Amino acid sequence: MKIKSLLVAMMALATMASCSNEDDATSVENAGTPKSVRLSLDYASTRAIGDPATAGRPTLTNIYVLAYEDVACTKLQQTIALTAEQAAALTTTDGSVNVAIPAKAMGVKMIANNGNSTVIPDPIVSYQGKNIKTEIPYVGQSVAGVQGSELAGYTAAITIAPQVARIEVSGIINATNDANGCTVTIDGVYMNKYIANLSSPTAMVSLTSANGTTINNATSDMYETSSATDWSSAFTATAPTKCAGYQLFAGSYGVTLAVTVTPDPVKYPGATAEKGFIVIKKFTGVDNLQASKIYKLDLTASGLEDEFHYPDTPVTPDPSGEQKTVNVTVTVTEWTVENVTPEL
Repeated sequence: MKIKSLLVAMMALATMASCSNEDDATSVENAGTPKSVRLSLDYASTRAIGDPATAGRPTLTNIYVLAYEDVACTKLQQTIALTAEQAAALTTTDGSVNVAIPAKAMGVKMIANNGNSTVIPDPIVSYQGKNIKTEIPYVGQSVAGVQGSELAGYTAAITIAPQVARIEVSGIINATNDANGCTVTIDGVYMNKYIANLSSPTAMVSLTSANGTTINNATSDMYETSSATDWSSAFTATAPTKCAGYQLFAGSYGVTLAVTVTPDPVKYPGATAEKGFIVIKKFTGVDNLQASKIYKLDLTASGLEDEFHYPDTPVTPDPSGEQKTVNVTVTVTEWTVENVTPEL
């Protein structure tokens, strides 16, 4: 499990040209010899952006480099939009581009895949219906010009991460109905009413029908986890390193999260097994979902009561019926950073 890494080398320009941005509404005084910033990207595989079972390379568009007067990146000096040629060079294998930033810049930020804006929207409102690979912003920032000198050059590193939280669900619920001996197992995962099936997780967070009731299941296969030890048990014995579902909203999770479960059709009375739901209303110790973090739900250790009366409910991500308390283990991890030292 890796993440895109933005590698930045900063060197003093050989020329004594000054950089004046009096006509730039986003800039302040930028007198002095500008610094040259070398940008390159590491396209390692990542869970959030890559295609299922395929590493792939995400499409980066509308790439902005923001230079700040302070390390905390609160006093903006200049906004630099990469040209189409620079973006193409940056996204090729081992490609790089050079960008000049103000001499006094102490902080650098990069934003990509956010349209023509450098303002990151509220993901709860804005990211639903967006393509995970192309329409979710990447953001990262770093200190500029603190290490090094005008003669030796400056170095910094920015790790860019998608501005979404990720939820991975695995494990097996071994609850039974006390009257019918019905074994309840996981069938799919609903996150904020968007489904991510075991056999068909979605690459987009989207409803497809005009009335907003049909779920988009356009992408096939399951998503790889980093190793078989991610979970005490997986959904299937034949794919122990796979997990079902992920999606993907940073911020408060006011909408109920639900795990769809289905009984063993052999043990369930009647000709056809019906679907029911276990509703996860709240994660203990987790008040909101933070961007660039992965939340792993292990349902194997759920502690569901044995006397589970299986509800007769329709197939819908808005479940009803009997409710039981389920203790779900949540493990929060960061995307792994892979830093590569640039040549100065």
